Amino acid sequence: NGAYSAFGENSWSDRGGCLWLTSFVVTTFCKAKTTGLIDVDEAKVCQSVDWIAGRQEAGGNYMDDGCVGNKRLMGSGDSDFSYTAYICTGLMSLNNSRGCSCDSNALARAI
Repeated sequence: NGAYSAFGENSWSDRGGCLWLTSFVVTTFCKAKTTGLIDVDEAKVCQSVDWIAGRQEAGGNYMDDGCVGNKRLMGSGDSDFSYTAYICTGLMSLNNSRGCSCDSNALARAI
């Protein structure tokens, strides 16, 4: 479905994927692709972006109910604002990737 989770499908932590982790993976893949050192499957990145887009709340924010495993991985941001900012930063990294893009209206709603 495009989502990533800390311990895989059917684990105690799997609640349908983790929005934070999926955004982290998208950001990492986009950065890796710009190096030209590895091939990144654009179809997988686009599938993840579509999954992320489907998680945006009506007010524009993003909230995650997935399991990260260790909240320290997420840094010090523990509010809806910092969480949404992190997701938007990941989506904006798509500008460096040629295969897919995020909906600019979705970013505008989040901001």
